[in-house]
Amino acid sequence: MEVDNYLESEMCLIEWRFDIDKRAIDCETCSLFVSLLNSEYERVLDDDCSADFLKESDVEEDAKLRDIIQQGIDDTMRNHKSNHMENRLLSTGIAALQLFVQNNWIGPPSTSKPSDYFEVEEEQLDAFREDAISDLSIDGDTVYPICKDIEYMYLAKIILHDNRHHLKDTHTGDWWLLRLIRVWQQLIEERSPTLKKLAMEIIEQKKSMVKLLSDTGYKNAAVRFNLEAGYMCNFYYERTRGKQHFADAENIAGLHIETTGELGKRTKWQETELPQLVLNVTRSHNQLKPPNDKPPKNMPRNLALNDDTVLDQIQLNKEVNICELSGLDEAVVLAKCSDLKSLHESQSDLIKEEILAHTNCVLSQERSWVVQTAALLERTKWESENVRRMERSMTQLEELINQVKREEPQSYIIYQSQKMDLFYSVSLPPKWKTEKTLADFFIKIGTVKAALEIYERLQMWDNVIVCYGALGRVEAAEKKIREQLSVKEEPMMYCYLGDVTEDPSYYDKAWEMSNHRSFRSMRSKATYLFRKGKFEESLSCFEASLQANALQSGCWFTYGCAAMSAGNFERAAKAFQQGINLDDDNFEAWNNLSSAYIKLGQKKRAFMTLKEAIKGAYENWRVWENYLVCALDIGEFSDGVMAYHRLLDIKEKYAEPDLLNVLVRAVVENFSDAHGNPASVLKPKVIELFGRVTSKHTNVGKIWKLYAQLHNSEKTMSFEKHQKVVELLQKAHRCAVTEKAWEKDMAKCNTIGANALELTIEYMKCSNHKDSKPKDSLQMLSSAKLMINGLLSKIKQNQIGIDGELNADVKDTVNKLTQQQQDIAVAIDTIKATNSG
Repeated sequence: MEVDNYLESEMCLIEWRFDIDKRAIDCETCSLFVSLLNSEYERVLDDDCSADFLKESDVEEDAKLRDIIQQGIDDTMRNHKSNHMENRLLSTGIAALQLFVQNNWIGPPSTSKPSDYFEVEEEQLDAFREDAISDLSIDGDTVYPICKDIEYMYLAKIILHDNRHHLKDTHTGDWWLLRLIRVWQQLIEERSPTLKKLAMEIIEQKKSMVKLLSDTGYKNAAVRFNLEAGYMCNFYYERTRGKQHFADAENIAGLHIETTGELGKRTKWQETELPQLVLNVTRSHNQLKPPNDKPPKNMPRNLALNDDTVLDQIQLNKEVNICELSGLDEAVVLAKCSDLKSLHESQSDLIKEEILAHTNCVLSQERSWVVQTAALLERTKWESENVRRMERSMTQLEELINQVKREEPQSYIIYQSQKMDLFYSVSLPPKWKTEKTLADFFIKIGTVKAALEIYERLQMWDNVIVCYGALGRVEAAEKKIREQLSVKEEPMMYCYLGDVTEDPSYYDKAWEMSNHRSFRSMRSKATYLFRKGKFEESLSCFEASLQANALQSGCWFTYGCAAMSAGNFERAAKAFQQGINLDDDNFEAWNNLSSAYIKLGQKKRAFMTLKEAIKGAYENWRVWENYLVCALDIGEFSDGVMAYHRLLDIKEKYAEPDLLNVLVRAVVENFSDAHGNPASVLKPKVIELFGRVTSKHTNVGKIWKLYAQLHNSEKTMSFEKHQKVVELLQKAHRCAVTEKAWEKDMAKCNTIGANALELTIEYMKCSNHKDSKPKDSLQMLSSAKLMINGLLSKIKQNQIGIDGELNADVKDTVNKLTQQQQDIAVAIDTIKATNSG
């Protein structure tokens, strides 16, 4: 029974409910939980219960603060074995984590300092901060150095991560550890394999618990867990699992979210209503009902567009059906954007509209501070690409940055707990990343100095280097980095020095200094060698970097490119495949993987790879052309026809007669396709394709001739079919003879002569057909005679040598044309004689 009581109490923390049953748990733990719900984190750390863990114990005089805390935890947990004490330790870890989040994500900055909670000397606190930065750096990646009060994060890590074994009997200790991991990951540059492994283990272990929560009345908590797990999985490239978690969240919440079209107007002067993409959200019966939660008074400001043409919101001709949503419901709606963004590469315009439909839905009902902030950030990202919305995007971004720094009136403090609620149910970047987004915006519009000021303040040295380079002041960047190195030598700073000086020896120094853990140093050296054309030499550096951290999808891609350039196609294929395993939305990786397979002679694998590539590069004609070539090469003729149609969609004037020739030969000669089926069954589809091609290319003789061959592929043909073949060959001939000065080129004379012979043979077949009338036959043969007379005249006039003789290279063609001329004359005379009386 006691366990159940603690489950209920811990769920109050997870679901942010204030209805804790004070009779179910001890008073002290209850008081701590209430303080956490009220966002009174300093009060939790100030409490005597927390002091037991943080106070100085019987340790050596020069002991580090980290050791003092660990000793305090071990002593207290050993002397007081109970659920009460585990929950008190959990409360202390949660308070430390939430304080760090408040100071670096939510705001306003806390008035307390970490030193207020530790009875130690000042130098011990300085060492504790150094330990924090060192211990939180993981897998060769350094923690962001200037986040505020990192000591709180370190204390949370010591309790929730290092002392996980002390919290094993709590119901939500691992859940809070998962939240800690998510915050921790955002403090480092690259995805951490260690953190990913731990996060995925926790998510897997908690599946049964989440199902139990959903079945026993804690649906709110189950929705939150699935949202948090979904974001975590998506971040670590586990997109299938992430998609499923988001779908589960939507299902448990009882929501049905779908995009639909409604007529409406986007501009002030628009007269005709056009279809607009909007979101339709409905709720199932007997599911979560939105609470009567009122939004905090200090909600983020949603700035008006104030454009003289574009409306602030789409004006629809009828109201869209959106049920009343809670803050958690809105978080579920916003989570759909995470799935949609993975399709951005292939269908950017449509995906942008879908994402804006989701954010507009969330912004239409103000329920949660963090959800509103996340939705506004999402909107600014997409609006920054639109000229008319760019100004609002920038000013909105500045407002979101300022709201975190802004001191709030005392009357608003009671709403702080509402601000913290749902933080883990959305994807919200720390404040320095939001400021970096603003600096990136400044770069986009050309205000490099404004961006440089932000990057320098944020100590984002790689961006500082780029800015100084754009300003023509690379030496200033070098000076800044050397100043930082004079204060403290760190591997990352040597990487930056290598970047700015283009001296690879600094990368080696960083690599050695990090005890071969700085994947960034080897990646930078590999990229440097790759740029210099030293492909073979770069491969070992790429491998060293990827061995230190295998979650670098971009590094796998560049490694594959280097291997391709070095002619090591097997290595390249493995590199591209590994990168795709992490990020399967990279169409360039799919495309390059297929190229590697082709070089290795594995054409079927190349085809299947390109099939994946076109999903992510639906508008990229080069990928489609590769797909077409590969399809025809292995006998996937049906896919080849489809690919050619798609190329015409993308490039209206696309024409490749050689590829069309492969299709025509396959149909005419009735090749077996890759699955053993006769290619002749595709004839109607190939004819349809030629109809589309020739409507765009009326002056390409090769295509008209191929079209004729396609129609002339039956043993028994009707008169109309023969006429069609003649008509197509006529068009091919006209294209050839309209080419300037063809008669002066012996090769062209022979080619045109051969095509003319083919056409005259078709004239003869058509005139001899049983359904041909004498009058029609005479007309066709007369046309053939005139054509040959004209050709012979031009060739003889222009292919006579200085000796007055016909050039030997065209004699055979002239003789054949002359013989055909005589045969036609005989045929004409025969028809006239037969029909003279």
